[in-house]
Amino acid sequence: MNKRFLPVLVFFVGIISFPSCIKMPKYRRRPLESLSSRFEYVGSNNKMILHAKRLNHEEHYYLFGERGSWLEQESNQTPIYPLYISFHNLSNTSYVLSPENIGLKLESHRTVVKSLQSSTTGKAAGTLAAGSAISVVTAGGGLYALFAGAAIGSTALMFGAKAALVTIPVLIIGTPIVSIFRSIRSSRINSTINDDLREKTLYKPIIIHPGQQFDTLIFVKRQHYRTNFSLMLTELEYPEKTLAFNVALGHNRFVAHIPE
Repeated sequence: MNKRFLPVLVFFVGIISFPSCIKMPKYRRRPLESLSSRFEYVGSNNKMILHAKRLNHEEHYYLFGERGSWLEQESNQTPIYPLYISFHNLSNTSYVLSPENIGLKLESHRTVVKSLQSSTTGKAAGTLAAGSAISVVTAGGGLYALFAGAAIGSTALMFGAKAALVTIPVLIIGTPIVSIFRSIRSSRINSTINDDLREKTLYKPIIIHPGQQFDTLIFVKRQHYRTNFSLMLTELEYPEKTLAFNVALGHNRFVAHIPE
């Protein structure tokens, strides 16, 4: 490739990649315990303390960034409500918390992860489409200048030839490079989201030992959400013995304290 074309190639690659970097939302893992205040429900049974609340929009954004801000929006056809539940075991007994013992139809953490993740295939396809569009414009402009230069015999002839030639390295070299970069970045973010949701979400039975505090999230679609629901714990050694809570979440949405 002629070295004089290199700055032009870099310019077009920058045009493709810069919007990609801006539009791809970042994801930062934040501790769930940072939101352990202003609970809507507090209950106690046999020295087991339960706190619960439904996260509001500001809390969604704090935990999941731009990717999670849409979860509760009414414009979404299937809004998903994250609920924060926290147990503090002050008893001398170990208890088991199972998703099936919560009186709501829960969404799996995989469903939520899929909603928050970006498609690496879509990112790559978008970049290729952008590169192709720019290449078409470049080629079109080059051909126009080429014919115009031939007609008027001006320096536009040389410009048109160079512009048309730039299309080839941009499409063959620049676009795949940017596409690979975006796919790698998107894949890393998706992996972080998956690890974060597996850590924060209740998706399997959990043992809460004496003296332990356990904080977790559950996710419920809007059509399955109820402000009043039951929650039951079973003793680890004697599963037939249970602790029951009748959770009643407030109808008034509060303004949460969001950590800096």
